[in-house]
Amino acid sequence: MNAQNFDFNSLPTNSSIKSYYEWSSDPENRELDDSQVTPSGNKVTVGVLAFGLPVTDNANECLVKMGTRAKGKADGLGLGVFGISASPTGTYFARNGFIPAKAICALKQAPGTRVRSNITKRYYRPRTNGSFTIPFGNVSTSTEFERQNAILADSNVTGTHAVTFTPEQLKRK
Repeated sequence: MNAQNFDFNSLPTNSSIKSYYEWSSDPENRELDDSQVTPSGNKVTVGVLAFGLPVTDNANECLVKMGTRAKGKADGLGLGVFGISASPTGTYFARNGFIPAKAICALKQAPGTRVRSNITKRYYRPRTNGSFTIPFGNVSTSTEFERQNAILADSNVTGTHAVTFTPEQLKRK
């Protein structure tokens, strides 16, 4: 049978495949309403040392924005492990095309009650609850991977949070 001609309506109404098909075929189903999106708050400016820019003449000192909610969480976890300068000096500048490396921290929760997926209608036990994104930067000539390992080795962070990373990017125009 050709998958493109498959009739999903022939599946039982309680099928998770049918539920997913209905969700994915209607763009309005995929939009989150305002109650499902946590605002990041106002933005604050912090400084990080870029991994991919030269260290000479302070060329790697970059200003980046982060949400106040994420900043509050980062303050609690310790800014030093992320290589963030909370009050950058005059040598830090905003760099066009620079996107800092980021740590996405999701608060771990103990497996507990099962919840029903809005997409597949199947039950699952969520492992995380809420996340925030923290930029991170170079600390004393470390590589991006060394900084990631240092973040993962910090028990303040990984004891309570699941962490994933996005790499630093420098887009030339």
